[in-house]
Amino acid sequence: MKRIFDKDGYDQRGFNKKGVHFNGTLRDNKGYDVDGYNENGYDENGFDREGNHINGTKYNEFLADTFGCGKTGYDIAGFDKQGYMPTGYDKEGYDRDGFDRKGFNKDGMNRNQTMFDENGYDINGYNVEGYNKDGFNSEGIDKDGYNKRGFNKEGLTRTGARYDVDGFDVNGYDKDGFNEWNKDHDGYNREGYNDNGFNREGIHFNKTKFDENGYDIKGYDKDGYNKFGRDKDGYDRNGRNEQGFTREEIENRGNEQRKTFMGLLEKVEKLTNGEMTLEEYALKSKYSIDELIMFAKRQNMDVNIVKKLYKFKKPYEAYKKPFNKEKYLKSTIVIVNGKEVRPTEQDVNESLKFLNENGAWFCDKTVKDTIRKYLRGELNIKEKIEDDLRKEKLVKTILKKQNTIKAQESEIENLQKEKKERTNE
Repeated sequence: MKRIFDKDGYDQRGFNKKGVHFNGTLRDNKGYDVDGYNENGYDENGFDREGNHINGTKYNEFLADTFGCGKTGYDIAGFDKQGYMPTGYDKEGYDRDGFDRKGFNKDGMNRNQTMFDENGYDINGYNVEGYNKDGFNSEGIDKDGYNKRGFNKEGLTRTGARYDVDGFDVNGYDKDGFNEWNKDHDGYNREGYNDNGFNREGIHFNKTKFDENGYDIKGYDKDGYNKFGRDKDGYDRNGRNEQGFTREEIENRGNEQRKTFMGLLEKVEKLTNGEMTLEEYALKSKYSIDELIMFAKRQNMDVNIVKKLYKFKKPYEAYKKPFNKEKYLKSTIVIVNGKEVRPTEQDVNESLKFLNENGAWFCDKTVKDTIRKYLRGELNIKEKIEDDLRKEKLVKTILKKQNTIKAQESEIENLQKEKKERTNE
């Protein structure tokens, strides 16, 4: 029911535009609000706002007995009452036999078991020759080749003229290039202004570059912001775009994306060319081999490169398995010169120290390989550690001497400065 307000501002049910009843509350004397629902959320017929009845169904039993329809206008089988007739149509417009109001089913078959109704037209309104009751086909052309405005494909009327009786050509423009709304092809009227009041030079009919609201032909004010408070790049007056990022943040993000792209591209090339080992990849990249494969596919890289990457999937898993020291010491035996040797905790600790000092990748594989090489004498960890200590001691000694020399040079410089000052006195 359309709401009509009296001179005091109240509708037929006694509510004003703010939903307040003239009794001073948000409900009428029966307890219903402006939308017709009581405090429990039901209307006078027992339906809630979603169309569910208080009885737990979508149908009021009384209305169903009388009309067979619920609040939605459809009975329990999904058909409307079609007035008070026993047959109706469902929400898609089909009756109980599956035919619409024109007598066609979903397959385009008419009640008469043909594809055409009693007037000879199909479900789309075209006869056997492909023309509708007005004599036009689906493209809007009649049997003589003319459209609804009376023009043929050459743009001529039935009399051979280029303009119809109203003075418009096939495209709807008169001899001066204006349509029936007095607009040219670019949307300018005969005075040279568009709908916003600007001419082709961007001057408003008030003789300034800005309209009455302060916006130019492109919709920006003198500060370069549109009516939504954003400049041509989408940034507001605080310098942030709709996602809340500044130009600098966007630029930095773009640089990071380019950096990531180039980094992944380099890793794909080096890994597939053998210039980088899997251990180096695991150490230098936060991306898995699966992610590297996805990257290669997105960039439409050569299929052979993708195949090579797939070969790294299983071996790469070994570089992601963590080393378990306790489990290793309990269960591992290494064959050294044909003899079984059980690694000690010292062997493990020295191997871990070696890996750490050499910046190697820590995982089950690299630790086990290092311990095995150490026990077999293929890797002299102790000598390497001692050599590193000697180098570290030598560096400290050199730095100490350099600091002593700098202090002596400073002292000499000060003495020379004092001597020069006494000479000048």
